[in-house]
Amino acid sequence: MSIVDKIYEENGSVTEEELLEKIIDTKELSALDLWLLPQYVFDEWRKKHDYPRILDNFKRRLPRF
Repeated sequence: MSIVDKIYEENGSVTEEELLEKIIDTKELSALDLWLLPQYVFDEWRKKHDYPRILDNFKRRLPRF
């Protein structure tokens, strides 16, 4: 079962802010978890975890980036 499913099972009326608080420090989410996230929560999670990795990859592979 995905992390997001568990959160929704515990509290069916969880707000986006509550959901974000619970998952923001989780470094890896499954594809199902990412699919179940509302847009705002998805964007905020990606800002914290994906964007730094993407930029680091650009810096390593494209020295003048």
